[in-house]
Amino acid sequence: MTVRNGVIVNHWVYQEDLLSMVQVVYEKTGYRIEEEGYWLDLGWYPEADPQGQYRVVLFRDYWNNQLVCFESKNRKEVQRAVNQLLLLFGNTTVA
Repeated sequence: MTVRNGVIVNHWVYQEDLLSMVQVVYEKTGYRIEEEGYWLDLGWYPEADPQGQYRVVLFRDYWNNQLVCFESKNRKEVQRAVNQLLLLFGNTTVA
């Protein structure tokens, strides 16, 4: 992060890789990634294109097993989508 004239310059704008979250489980020795669990990915597509949009993807096991794909230019909508997905799948146990 850089500050210029009191304004934060965000070097991560229009990046494909903004956030990636994986489902973890706690065991007596600590946390581990749930290999067959859920993954949440947030990025800007197409990368480096100001005309692009955010994309939130929820998938399980592997990228091609996408359960939800939400796209929007509106950061508040994206935030709501991420929050809803975390609420829906955050406490889910893998069968």
